Amino acid sequence: MAKDLVANTLDGPILDLARRVEKLLLRQARHPRQRILVALAGVPGSGKSTVSQALIAELTARGVRDVVVVPMVR
Repeated sequence: MAKDLVANTLDGPILDLARRVEKLLLRQARHPRQRILVALAGVPGSGKSTVSQALIAELTARGVRDVVVVPMVR
């Protein structure tokens, strides 16, 4: 149940992030040699992994295939 609450709380922000990434991808299509990096920052336990996984899932559902999460390594 807590997981559902988190998912419902993230719906709006994830959809907004997905739209913003799609706009970046449209702009990038005019310059295909350029890459796009979207970085999430926050304190440990703030939900960066949760947000990134939800964003990847939303972008994949929208047909965006060339996206990955690159974790930081200590």
